[in-house]
Amino acid sequence: LEPVVYYVKVLGHVARIVGQQTGTVWPNNFGTAQTGYSNFVAGFRNGAWKKLTIAEVGSLVFAGITVGGFFWVGEMIGRRSVVGYDVPGAHNHFGAH
Repeated sequence: LEPVVYYVKVLGHVARIVGQQTGTVWPNNFGTAQTGYSNFVAGFRNGAWKKLTIAEVGSLVFAGITVGGFFWVGEMIGRRSVVGYDVPGAHNHFGAH
C-alpha cells in the first residue's frame, strides 16, 4: 500500500505543477462546475460559438485532447495493459486453430 500512496502523492504534485504552468483553473466546488456547464450550453443556444477566435478554438481542442489523454491513460491503468482487454477467442484469426 505504501507505493500506491507515494505515487498518488507524486501524481497530485505533478498535476499541481502542470496546472500552475498551464494556468488551469480547478473548480473547488460543484457550483463552479455547474455554472461553467450552464455557460457552455448557453453559448451554443445563443450562437456565441460562432464568434470564437482561432486561438480560442485551438485552446478548446487542446483541452479536449488533454481530457481524452487522461481518459486513455486511466483506461490503460484500469486494464493494466497498454494494448487492450484480453478477450477469449479473439486470437483465433482466419479460422486457424
